[in-house]
Amino acid sequence: AAERPALDALRSCTRWRIYGGASMSYGLLASGRTDLTCDTGFKVYDFASFRPIIEGAGGIITDWAGAPLTTRSGQQVLSAGSHQRHAEALALIRQATGA
Repeated sequence: AAERPALDALRSCTRWRIYGGASMSYGLLASGRTDLTCDTGFKVYDFASFRPIIEGAGGIITDWAGAPLTTRSGQQVLSAGSHQRHAEALALIRQATGA
């Protein structure tokens, strides 16, 4: 329930969404076929392999606070194909959640 405002804020600013896309979403991002991914409920084994792929493709992947992903990161993951798009999404999340 606490994360729903962030989802609603991102959903209001996007045209196309995939729910439950998992690895496919990150592959689409790395290949330049989508701009943003946003997930929650992840464990380190869910996102660890995505970081070198996204960053190697020139994107950025962090937690919802904008901190780099580490083995101690929480369950929320946000990635984007560009730093600008990532900053826009972080601003929406922060505004929606009051963080």
